Amino acid sequence: MYLFKHFYLYLFLTNLVYASQTISHNGLEYGTITSETTGKVWLDRNLGASKACETATDKECYGDYYQWGRPTDGHEKATSQETDILSNSLSPGHDKFIKYLEGYIPIWTNTDETLSQRSKSWNPCPNNFKVPTIEDLVNEDITIQNAFSNLKLAKAGHRSYYDFENIGTWSRLWTSTAVEYINSNFKPIFFYVSPGDIKSFGANSGHGYSVRCIENTTEGIKPTKEKVTKLYVATFNRAPDSEGIDYWINQSSLSLSQIAMSFFEQKEIEGKYPEIELK
Repeated sequence: MYLFKHFYLYLFLTNLVYASQTISHNGLEYGTITSETTGKVWLDRNLGASKACETATDKECYGDYYQWGRPTDGHEKATSQETDILSNSLSPGHDKFIKYLEGYIPIWTNTDETLSQRSKSWNPCPNNFKVPTIEDLVNEDITIQNAFSNLKLAKAGHRSYYDFENIGTWSRLWTSTAVEYINSNFKPIFFYVSPGDIKSFGANSGHGYSVRCIENTTEGIKPTKEKVTKLYVATFNRAPDSEGIDYWINQSSLSLSQIAMSFFEQKEIEGKYPEIELK
C-alpha cells in the first residue's frame, strides 16, 4: 500500500498555512483556532476577551455580553451601566445595557420585529469573520467533554434582564440564525453547553450572550497573498510572481485547500516528494 505524495504534502501544507493568525480588532489582538472537526477557522476566544482561555473558567477569557443584533457600542461590556429606555432604532447611540420587558420578554429595540435586518447585517466580528450560524456550531459536534479542548469555549454564563447568571458553569453563544416561533413570535437562536446538556434554543434579543466569531467563508479557507505565498515557498521553495498571486486570489475561485491540492499535480514538484510504502 502506498501513501501518495499529495496526501502527506497536503497535511504539511494545510498545517503550515492554517497555523494561528493574529487578528487586530477594537484594540485587542486575537489568535485563531482551526477546528479539528471541520477545518473551519475560529477566533481563539470570545469577542472582548483579553486572552485565550487556559481553563474554561478563566475569567479573563469570558469576554463581552452582546444583546443580539446590537452593534459594538459599549453595552456589551460586563461593567456597562443599565437603562430601561427602549431603543427606537438598531443603533441606540449610547453604551448602556438596555433592560426592557415587553410583557415577559426582554428586548432592546422596538424595530425589526421579524429579526430579518439583524440576522442579515449584524456582525461585530473582525474583517473576514462573522457571527456563526447555528449550522456552523452544530457541525462542530461539540460535546460536554470536548467543548474546551476543541474550541476553548469559556463558561462565561450570560447577562439577563435580572443579573449575571451561570458564570463559571455554562457557555452561551449567539448565532446569526433567527426563526419564527408560534404566532409570529421571532427569536434568535443561541447555542449552549451546560454541565449536563448541549442544545440550541430560541432566546430573547435582550439577553447578553457571548459571541465567538468564525471565518467568513463557505468554501474552505479564503486564499490571501500571505497564505498563497506560504504554499509556494513550502511547495516550490520560491515565492510566487505577481501574476501567480493575482491568478490564485482573484481569478481561480478556489479555496486554499483546493489551491494546495492543485500544486501537487504540477510537474515542477515531481520527484520532490516520493511515495512512501507502508509496511
